[in-house]
Amino acid sequence: MKFLIFGGNGLVGKELQTIITKHGHSVLATYRNNNADGQIICDILKYDDLKRAFEQAKPDVVINSTNLAGGVDFCENNPELAKAFHCQANKDMANLAKEYGARMVLISTDYVFDGTKPPYSEGDATNPLNVYGKEKLCAENYILETLGDKGLVARTTNVYGWDPHTKTPNFLIGIYPKLKAGESVNAPSFLYGNPTLAEDLAAAIVELCEKEASGIYHVVGPDYIDRFTWAKRYAEVLGFDTGLINEVANPPAVLVPRPFKSHLTIDKLTATVQTKMRGVEEGLQAFKDASLQSV
Repeated sequence: MKFLIFGGNGLVGKELQTIITKHGHSVLATYRNNNADGQIICDILKYDDLKRAFEQAKPDVVINSTNLAGGVDFCENNPELAKAFHCQANKDMANLAKEYGARMVLISTDYVFDGTKPPYSEGDATNPLNVYGKEKLCAENYILETLGDKGLVARTTNVYGWDPHTKTPNFLIGIYPKLKAGESVNAPSFLYGNPTLAEDLAAAIVELCEKEASGIYHVVGPDYIDRFTWAKRYAEVLGFDTGLINEVANPPAVLVPRPFKSHLTIDKLTATVQTKMRGVEEGLQAFKDASLQSV
């Protein structure tokens, strides 16, 4: 199969390319700011760039693994850009995928839910609380309606992995330099989710593509944990002082609305793929091993 990856320089994008290549498929990836060998430049907000990427790749499968720096807070403060990036660009990709006869995978989010009635399966009612979640849900609906059995939505959450040079750090990478320097960090105990190792996310997505799966799948780790407890265990595994982790028990008044209890179930996923989604202990050990290999 021929894969086209938008967002090839991100953590998930890089993992996808590694796994796709290992599986014997071909892959063309795009970048926006930092060039990498073999990648092509593409601004997903520009239709002509998207069209050019499709024309060059002639893909069987398209995966959007792009990310907008600043995350949820940035989207809330820049709703028009968030709509263009998370909804309209995905609509354009879906239309081009249909034109080229390709499958499309959207990497979506737990933020399509409000967190009031966990755990959530794929068929549960959505109710996004913020701009980011609303625009992701917009993209989900359009892709599934437009592409039918060639549309795949992979909802995930708390994605992490060793990626020290990223401009959009995951939670563990974000606190790593401070802990290493002996500085304290804050971690919310009111925020729960399923930590998901990026390598596992990518492997499961590639396997779903190989099986020609469609519809919605929750692709997350099996453990449900709050960020404070996760951060404490992270510090222990990497040999940092756990006393540097400060618990934030209550959400600040200015926090952008979001689901506090994002527990996604993976029964559908585990019944479909052989890929093992590693839990917190195995995932943190893999993170540690990767960090040591890069020294």
